[in-house]
Amino acid sequence: MKTLHLIFIATALLGTLGSCSHSATTEKLQTLAADAPIAVLVLTVAPTSAPLPVITSGQFTTDDATLLGFKIAGVINKIYVEENQSVKAGQLLATLNQTEIDATARQAELALEKAQRDLKRTTTLYKDSVATLEQLQNDQTKADLAQKQLEAVNFNKKYAQIRAPRAGVITKKLANAGQVVSIGTSVLQTTGTGAGQWRLRVGVADREWALIAVGNAATLATDLPGLSAIPATVTSKAETADPINNTYTIELTPTKPVKNLANGLFAKASIITRGGVGQVLVPYAALLDGDKGEAYLYITTNGTTVQRKKVTIASIERDHARISAGLAPGDRVIVTGSPYLTDGAAIKIQ
Repeated sequence: MKTLHLIFIATALLGTLGSCSHSATTEKLQTLAADAPIAVLVLTVAPTSAPLPVITSGQFTTDDATLLGFKIAGVINKIYVEENQSVKAGQLLATLNQTEIDATARQAELALEKAQRDLKRTTTLYKDSVATLEQLQNDQTKADLAQKQLEAVNFNKKYAQIRAPRAGVITKKLANAGQVVSIGTSVLQTTGTGAGQWRLRVGVADREWALIAVGNAATLATDLPGLSAIPATVTSKAETADPINNTYTIELTPTKPVKNLANGLFAKASIITRGGVGQVLVPYAALLDGDKGEAYLYITTNGTTVQRKKVTIASIERDHARISAGLAPGDRVIVTGSPYLTDGAAIKIQ
């Protein structure tokens, strides 16, 4: 019985020792694996000579596009045209409600009649030496003022309607009948019938606006056959932001005549700026944890370990990212194996 008991104890001890030995071996292998250099590929970055492009989009219009409105405030009575409708020079496009306008004109007429009566009476009294010269001159001035006031009212009455300044097309209808408009509020937009030069109007953010200059080359692209690469230049750059969408308007003009375009046609623009020269380019695979124009990557200075660095992304382009801060020319960037690295990890360059 004692012999069996001793055999059982000995077997249990051997099992325990074997288990401990296996666990220690596993931990040792895991430690060795963790310390093993990670195979990576490295890219030595250099400053780029390629300028930074600004990619944006907009709609085509012509340089003779005109915003039409009323010279006086009032309520729109009727708009006689719709968008994309062709119009002739002088055609009636819209009118204001005439009730208040006619009342103002009648008041001016009555004021002139009274001033003329007063002047006539004062002139008679002056001849009889009853009225003074000052009184005569004052009434003459009042009559002249009333006359000019009536002329101004009649002039404004002419502009209580909108007529087409030239033959063309209504490209935008910006108001409707019954709407109250103030002086100069745009109601319609019209363009000439092909006489003007085509322009693409785009909106850019303030950072992009700072990079763009008049004269920058650009390429325009539409979805229409034969219009996928239109050479153009920047011809206008707004100095103030649009109060509605807070973007800056840039106008691009094709450098050669272009056919088969239409008002409102959508197009993309790639503007070649003078910014970005001297920045460095890195492949997408090198970047980690990107957020709000910033990301992380790994570099190596000694070829055996890595350092984690924060960089600023200027733009994302076709097959790489443009880095504006955080890297210097000559830095060696890890381009493969980055997801398996930690700061200070050992590497083996392939």
